[in-house]
Amino acid sequence: NIDQPIFPLPIALGEKDEIGTIKVPRFASKTQSADIQQRGIGSMLARDDLGESIDYKVPMLTLDTFMNNFAQDCRDFAMWIDVEGYAMQVIKGASEQVLSRCKFIKVEVEEIAYWSGQYLASDVRLHMEGCGFFEVANCDKGLRQYDILFFNSQSA
Repeated sequence: NIDQPIFPLPIALGEKDEIGTIKVPRFASKTQSADIQQRGIGSMLARDDLGESIDYKVPMLTLDTFMNNFAQDCRDFAMWIDVEGYAMQVIKGASEQVLSRCKFIKVEVEEIAYWSGQYLASDVRLHMEGCGFFEVANCDKGLRQYDILFFNSQSA
């Protein structure tokens, strides 16, 4: 409900309900002089080219667990996934039932692997197609990281 207050939850979304570790490059931590944009490059996946990281433990929930505990009254929803190489794991944490309620998903993807063990844009596209979503737009301007907008074919 839009008329309800919005509040932040100190959790991460992923493939399993567990304690996860967010890795923030030391230079980009709040304790350094990094600007706000640089502080956004932390990820659940390691990125060796950015030097030493500070690890933060955080509760991780699947999208199913999140929706069942915090948004059970939400019949339809949309998602914006910008999780620095961890998008596929967030999507895989959603059952077919939960995804059927999602009207569209905006996903940040990469053409090359910045993070260890990450899925690439082609993997995300293939998985989303298998989940009944089709690509309606992307903002690939020849960059290696960009957003794709997927629409749920069940919503058409």
